[in-house]
Amino acid sequence: MPFKTCPYCKTEWTDFVDFLEDKDLIVTGYHAIPEKPEDGIIVLQHDCPTCGGSIGIRVKKLADVYDLTRFDESLFGTNKCNNHCPTFGDIEACDNDCSMRWVRDALQMMRNRVPSPGPSPANY
Repeated sequence: MPFKTCPYCKTEWTDFVDFLEDKDLIVTGYHAIPEKPEDGIIVLQHDCPTCGGSIGIRVKKLADVYDLTRFDESLFGTNKCNNHCPTFGDIEACDNDCSMRWVRDALQMMRNRVPSPGPSPANY
């Protein structure tokens, strides 16, 4: 069973590294869930000549892939928030010590195609 299959063109990626290294996959957005950051979804565009569809990756699966620092306090909606998370297409890094930061750090690692140091996550 493949790691992920494009719902439109049926391209299959055998594992997370295969998925991450595909230059036709471009991170385009992040749908944040402030109350439960692990329930958010990272959206990628399958930007190849035969497709162009969108693929969602559940954030909670990335927690098993990347060992990132987590913070307890949410700054979402406060005057300390940089307001990256409320904007779907804003995929920039954030340097606030916020409960949402680990997701933004994982986003940057995906954008920069940094492979996971641990085991490949289960299918999404």
